[in-house]
Formats: sequence, C-alpha cells, structure tokens
Amino acid sequence: MRWKGVAFLAVLFAIFIIAAWLFTDEFLENELESLGIAVNGAKVEIDDLSVSFSELYIRWKRLQVANPRQPMQNRFETAGCELDFEFWPLLSDKFIVESFKVTGIRTNTDRETDGRISKEEAAAAAGYLTKTADYLEEEVSSLVAPQLNNLKKQANVDSVLKILDIRSVDKIKAATEKSRTLFDDWDQKLKNLPIEKNARQIETQINSIDVNQLKTADQILAASQKVENIYTLIKANANDLNQIKSQLMADLDSVRTATAQVDNWIKDDFDRALSLARIPQINAENVGKLLFGRPVVDQVNSYLDYLALARKYSGSKAEDKPEKKSPPRLKGQDIYFYNKNARPDFWIKKINISGITESEIGWEGLVSDIVSDQRLIGKNTIISISGQKAGGTRLALNGLLDYLKEQPAETFDLTYSGFSLANQKLSGSPLLPNKINTGTGSVQSGLSIRGDEIQGSVSFNGKKMKFDFSDKQNKQGKLEDVIQSILRGIDEINFKALIKGKAGHLTFSVDSNIDELFADKIGAIVDEEFNKAKNEIQRKIDAETEKYRDKLNQLISGKENSLTGEVSDYENMLKQELARADSKKKEIENIYNKEKKNLENKVKDLLKF
Repeated sequence: MRWKGVAFLAVLFAIFIIAAWLFTDEFLENELESLGIAVNGAKVEIDDLSVSFSELYIRWKRLQVANPRQPMQNRFETAGCELDFEFWPLLSDKFIVESFKVTGIRTNTDRETDGRISKEEAAAAAGYLTKTADYLEEEVSSLVAPQLNNLKKQANVDSVLKILDIRSVDKIKAATEKSRTLFDDWDQKLKNLPIEKNARQIETQINSIDVNQLKTADQILAASQKVENIYTLIKANANDLNQIKSQLMADLDSVRTATAQVDNWIKDDFDRALSLARIPQINAENVGKLLFGRPVVDQVNSYLDYLALARKYSGSKAEDKPEKKSPPRLKGQDIYFYNKNARPDFWIKKINISGITESEIGWEGLVSDIVSDQRLIGKNTIISISGQKAGGTRLALNGLLDYLKEQPAETFDLTYSGFSLANQKLSGSPLLPNKINTGTGSVQSGLSIRGDEIQGSVSFNGKKMKFDFSDKQNKQGKLEDVIQSILRGIDEINFKALIKGKAGHLTFSVDSNIDELFADKIGAIVDEEFNKAKNEIQRKIDAETEKYRDKLNQLISGKENSLTGEVSDYENMLKQELARADSKKKEIENIYNKEKKNLENKVKDLLKF
C-alpha cells in the first residue's frame, strides 16, 4: 500500500471537512456582508447565500448594495448570481474566480430600510476621487433652486431686521452725544471769555476822555496816547476772538464730517440686510446647473464612487498621488520585480452580467480581469456592456481601468440613445415640473481620469418633450406662469456639461439652448420682487434711523447757529468799541487842529510887532 498517497488523500479529506465546518453558508454570508460594507461605506445585504466546496461555487438569490449618498436607495441590486472559484488558492489566502455570472442588475432601486452604517464603520480617509464627488455634490446642492423656491413668497423683511441689529442707530447716538459734549464745552468756553467785560472797560475809558477839557498840548497828547492804548486793547481782544473763532469753525467742520458718515452707516446696514436676505444672482450658468446639474452630477458621481473603490483595492495606491522618493546619496534602493508566475490575492477572470435599466432596456455585457494587482497578470480591467429595445433604443458602455503603470488611468464612454423621457425628473424645485410627460432623449458622455486629473463631458438631446404641470395647477403665481410659458414653448432641449481640472481646482459648467431664455425671464422677476424687498428694507431702516438723524441734525444746526451767533455778538461789541475809539480819535484830532490853528495865529500876531 502506498502510504504517502493514502496520507495525502486523508489530509485532503480533512481539509474539505474542516472547510465545510468552518465556512458555513451563514458564516460566509456574514463575512461577505461585512467585507462589502467596509468596501462600500454603506449596507451590503446578501440573501440566501450557498457555498459548495465540492462543486466549487458560491450562489445567492439577491444582493443589495446601498448608496452611501442616498441611503434609502441602492447603488444597484441583483437577482441570482453564481461564481465558480478555484479551491487550492484559498489555502494561500487567494481568491481566484474563473467565471462569475450576475443577472437581474438594476440601479438606483428603492430600499425598504436605511442603508446607512455607523460613523465608526464608515470612518476612512477620503481620497481624491471621493473628494471630487463631494465637491460636485456640494456644487449642485448649493444652486439657486432653494432661493428661487422662496421668490413666490413675499420677503419677510421684519425677520431680516430682527437679526440685523441696525448698527447705524448706535453710531448716530454716539455721534449725537459726542457733539453735545463738544457744544457744551464751547458754551462754557464762550461764556467765560473776557471780551464783553473788556468791551465795557474800553467803553468806560473812551467815555472818560472829555475833549472839551483838553486845553493844552500836553492834555491833547495824553488823550491821544490813551486812544492809542484803547486801539491796542481792542486789537488784542480781536486777535483772541479770531483764534477762538478758528477753533470753533474747525470743531464744527469735524462735527459736519461725522454727520456726513451717517448715510454711509445706514448704507452698511442696508447692504448687510440684503446679504441676510440672500438675494440670488440669476445668470445663464446658474440656470443650466439648476435644470441639468443634478442628473449630470449623479451620473458622474456614480462613476467616481466606483472608481474610488477600484483604486483603493487595486493595489496601485492610486487614491493619492504616488510619493516619489530619492535614495540617500551613495546608497541604493531595493527594486521589487514582479514574479511573473505569482498569483494575485483576488482575481475574477470574467463576469457575465445582465440586467435592465430604469427605462426597461435589457442589457448584457462582460467585465474581465477584476484583480487586486494588474501588474501580476499584465492585463487591464475591461468593461463592455450593450443593450437595445424595440423602437430603436440603444445602450453601450465601454470602460478601461489601467493600473499597470505608475500613474493610474480610467476611461469610460457611454452612448444611450432613443430612450424615453417619460417620468424623468430634472430638478427638485417646486417651481419646475417634477417630471416630463413625453419625449425621447440621447446621451453621449465620456470620463477620463489620469492620476489626479479629470476630464468629463455629458451631452444630452431631448426631442418632442412635454412637461407635466399637473401638480402646479393650484399654486399659480407670477414666477410659475413665466416658467410654465417658457417650458410649454420648448419641445427640444440640448445641453452639454463639462467637468475638468485637478484636485482643488475643479470646474463644473453647463451650457444649454434655454439658459439665456430662462435667465432673462426669471431674472426680470427676481429683480422686480427683490427690488420691492430692497425698498421695504430701506424704508424700515430709514424709519429706525430717521428720528436719531433728525435729532443730530437739529442739535448741530441749533448749536452751530447759537455758537456762531455768540461769536458774532462779541465781534459786534469790538466793532462798536472800535467805532467809538475812531470817533473819539477824530474829536481829539479836531481839537488838536483847532488849537494848532489858534497857536499859529498867536504866533503871527506876535511877529507883527
């Protein structure tokens, strides 16, 4: 007896017994679901899994893969599936599938339960493709649709003003108090001026000069000197008053400058109120994104989500750009050369898939070489799917995942023509029709990703389109009327969406044949409605600030007149005293001239003898 052969058969039999005991259907079902959840980031559910190690197959009746972004929907679900695998690689922790048949695939199906998982289960570092999908989702979610939905309601100006906290009122109050304090200081300063007292003293000195008592030259000379002293005193008081007046004018100018800022303060409040009201900016690009952004982003993100998974588990470390390392000077590097006979840890050689689209188009295809490391087999992953339906509807999807080189690359091309647009949704806005009643469409899209650079386009043509407005009949308003009139007059829509760029520098644009039409019509209504809101906000702010502004203006106007009036009174006092001094000087000059003439006559009389 060949004991070595018997021993080998015994070991082999023991292995099958242990495998059958360890790998029960329920155990494997739980393990595969856990693995799927870790890969997908949302629930993965397998129904009726069965495994045969004798016939080397795995089967299940249904598979549901939840969408992490929309957890009440599945990314896809399948009907019956079967795969044939190799047994011996299992002993080396390798899973090699010769053939995999997947039937009844449907995408975006509704779930009965929430597909979300716990945050702990979902925690994972987001790579470039995941972040790109998040960016596109945020871009399309922040469009003007929510703002347009509020246009048919009157702007709640009071709510805006409640949270506005009109700052100009406090600023005007502060300016008023500052001005009042300044004016009080000036009131006190002008009251304490000695000019009025000095003017009375000057008047007393002038009145003390009695020209009728001037008989001699010495008396006249003394009187003239007294008048010159009075002039000096008047000039000194006038100089002091001019300095006071200059200071007053400078302070009044500063007060006027502050009051000139009141309009700017009020404008700042107005601008902040408008920002709180979040008035939308309607332009052609926004309209294009509003109408078509959601279906485009959903389609592209479905690609990106799958590619993120493919890169993550391809062995290429492609979710992030490869880190380039240079060896230390005078030292070498260990270079790893692949063993051409080595087998990958995971390899599905071919998957025969079939299913049906949401438009009830049957399709089938082949996916070849889904592998943990393409470099071990020297082959790319290739996707080829096609389908058609009576009436001319055709579907073709081709894809290539190339992870053989240092820089990973993926390309997809989709042609979907002649499909029905009935019940197709364009936007979630209540202002727009929820669905299309009739029409046929064609889509041509392509997506190319190389490293962290992405380029994608989606072209759409819809013909013989009629929109469903049945749910809008009881909600008519001016905006709805305009939108409906535009859409009722359109039976063909063309648009092209472009996505391109690198990490952190993405651009997403949509251009269509109805962008300008929508932008002009809706923009006119937006302008009209929000001009009303602007006027109301301005009226409310003016009403709040007007009484404080009037108080400030009245204070400044009243005090300016009062203070300048006091200075004018002092000036008039000095002018009057100057006039009296001039008059007294003339009287003295007349006496002087008279006495001078009498003296000259006396001298002449003396000279006659």
